[in-house]
Amino acid sequence: MIKSKRYDNRSNREKARIIRKVGELVHEEHFTVLEACQVAGVHHSQYYRWKKLEEAEASGDRDAWKPRSKRPKRLARKTPESVRERVVSLARSGDFGSANSIAKTISAEIGRSIHAATVISILEKEGLYGFTDVKAEDGSFLRKKRGLKIESDD
Repeated sequence: MIKSKRYDNRSNREKARIIRKVGELVHEEHFTVLEACQVAGVHHSQYYRWKKLEEAEASGDRDAWKPRSKRPKRLARKTPESVRERVVSLARSGDFGSANSIAKTISAEIGRSIHAATVISILEKEGLYGFTDVKAEDGSFLRKKRGLKIESDD
């Protein structure tokens, strides 16, 4: 059994050499791909990945060997701009005391759920959510509270 490395730092030239070696073992020595890969010291799935990249390069893709992220390029379900504007307008109205109550109201309006964390994220970007000072009746500082930043008419 081959002990594989978590990160393989082989050069593209070395990868190409391994692909050729596996190909020779399969065609000339009548090895199976799995056996040839074991002899070459690579996992068979890695061999197929490299072979695919080499074929892509041969067909004209000059960037085939460049690393690419598997992470999506954009968020699959981005919050629509109309919903974002509605969240901000409800927060500025002063009729709501929490992001959760805004989320429930908007969910009822649009007919699909919106999470309170999404509302908080939108409001934080607008500067309407964060830490505020809680003061006693005499005006002295008591503590900091995280929540809607409601402008008072003091």
